[in-house]
Amino acid sequence: MPRLGDFAKLQAEGKPYNLDSIAGQEVNITDVGWATGKYGEYVLLTVVDENGEIQNVRSTGFLILDAVRHLQEEGTLPCPARFVKNGNTWTVE
Repeated sequence: MPRLGDFAKLQAEGKPYNLDSIAGQEVNITDVGWATGKYGEYVLLTVVDENGEIQNVRSTGFLILDAVRHLQEEGTLPCPARFVKNGNTWTVE
């Protein structure tokens, strides 16, 4: 069974980052992947950052998982987003 890290390598070069790497930036979500790991469900987002670079980021945050699920249901990719950390909680704008 493939691991989340293996999946990320198929999407872009390198290891996926946490949302901290794009916190506060206006990004464009271009692809979404899902996996279940040791600590539950993960979402793997492929985004284009403010510098035009493609990055893979992962999150287990419930608010992020819920927002991305709705995004996929609506079929609205690519989608602009900004991830903001408020204490230990991530929100999206």
